[in-house]
Amino acid sequence: MTAQNCAFDVTATYPTTSNPPAPLGTVTTDQLGRNYQLVKGGGTVAQYGYVFITSDGLFTASALTTTLVAAGKVAQIGCAQVALTSSLYGWVFRGGGAHTGSFLLSCVLGAPVHPTATAGFVDDTSTTARIDGLFVLATVGGADTTAAAWASSQFMFTVGTA
Repeated sequence: MTAQNCAFDVTATYPTTSNPPAPLGTVTTDQLGRNYQLVKGGGTVAQYGYVFITSDGLFTASALTTTLVAAGKVAQIGCAQVALTSSLYGWVFRGGGAHTGSFLLSCVLGAPVHPTATAGFVDDTSTTARIDGLFVLATVGGADTTAAAWASSQFMFTVGTA
């Protein structure tokens, strides 16, 4: 994994039939200090969905669910700012500031955030794992939705115990 200043369009996607714009796993930082990592889609990931990134060197990003993470383990978690599929490469937000993410109904401002059984969504309802360093910036009301969020982690969210 290499890190560099943002020289890429982090809102772009690239077909897997062509070469990606940088080596998979490359981390870039935008002008606001937010970190993005180049990944390969691992199935359908909705725009603003949270993803689990494999640690096998292939940097495959799949929609985050409780079945993909284990309590007490370190997991590479990101947030897709554009929709991804298994036929696309793209950049996912990895931390360092504000972003838009997918949250379930009634996720409360400042509460610890957890993966859910709903692909790509996180919530404050306790599960067997917690995503340290990730917070919704306003209580989510009404329905499952996208919301402004903050991630303090630089390259990895640690999935802790509930």
